[in-house]
Amino acid sequence: VFAQTGADWQERVNFDRMRKDRLNRAKEQMEIHDLGALVVYDGANIRYLTG
Repeated sequence: VFAQTGADWQERVNFDRMRKDRLNRAKEQMEIHDLGALVVYDGANIRYLTG
């Protein structure tokens, strides 16, 4: 995409980075709260954690 700002490309959604970031955030929170496992039932939560 050509733009007036001088950029000749535009990065869209980076799904690989998004999955890694979500997983890392979940792991960090598990560590903070001293959790060894998560049990998730809601489809939205499963999708968020697994990509």
